[in-house]
Amino acid sequence: MSIHNLPKSTVAQSGSAQPSSVQPTTTQPISVDVHELDRTDIESYYIPGGKVYERFFDCPLDHQQTADTRRVRVFARHIVPVGKEDQMHSLPFIVYLQGGPGFECSLPSSVKGGWYATAISEGFQLLLVDQRGTGLSAPISAHTLAQHGSTAAQAEYVQHFRADNIVRDCELIRKILCRGRTSAASQKVALLGQSFGGFCITTYLSLFPNSISRALITGGVPPLLDSPDAVYHATYPRMITRNQQYYAKFPRDIARVRTIVEHLNATDVVLPDGGCLTARRFQQLGISFGRTGGFD
Repeated sequence: MSIHNLPKSTVAQSGSAQPSSVQPTTTQPISVDVHELDRTDIESYYIPGGKVYERFFDCPLDHQQTADTRRVRVFARHIVPVGKEDQMHSLPFIVYLQGGPGFECSLPSSVKGGWYATAISEGFQLLLVDQRGTGLSAPISAHTLAQHGSTAAQAEYVQHFRADNIVRDCELIRKILCRGRTSAASQKVALLGQSFGGFCITTYLSLFPNSISRALITGGVPPLLDSPDAVYHATYPRMITRNQQYYAKFPRDIARVRTIVEHLNATDVVLPDGGCLTARRFQQLGISFGRTGGFD
């Protein structure tokens, strides 16, 4: 559901539903006496196996600079197992952090299978977070960046969308959702991270280790001692080999690709989202070479 279609009362610990990626600071939140889990003015609906609550949270753009009053809205889908809707205050949370960076956390069609069902069978309720800059969480695009003026201002803005602030958003959300729980153990959350989500979990473990009951990482472990340069360098011979195999199979694409690259270097090609298709961006098609099936 688009945030622009939400009722005006949907202000959670959140700002107003305006298209700007940074929300004004004049929005009046609901009373702090109303627990986020007890609100009745938010969108909710059922999918097979769970009830979904669409929650928005008002977060600082820069968590470490209290003088900076700029805010961003962070969106999360909260899914409670069917039949346990009255246990939201006691069920532990598992927070899912999507890969990317830059991918939103899509709504599952069902939570009766996959890791969703496993988590539910272990007694969890689910929190699927659109990390800031993605989905409904202050999305970054050529259009939204243009609202911030100069290139320098845009660069200053996007520097606040890295893993450290993503983690601080999640920690703020944890405190809001677990408010009122009596034991330290019940206030902790479990984490599940896919790809870049695993990088975020590593940051979470570094910043707030006492907030985490367990951390599950699937294919996303950052280098902890050295830079990743050596890993990238090791992929270069493989990349060269795959390119040679591709052009051996499709030799006429040699001239086609050169023509396309020459055109992109000489022309500004604007994409539907307002971004620019550069030669380097065109080369990202080669990512598919490393996936199952590759260019076949």
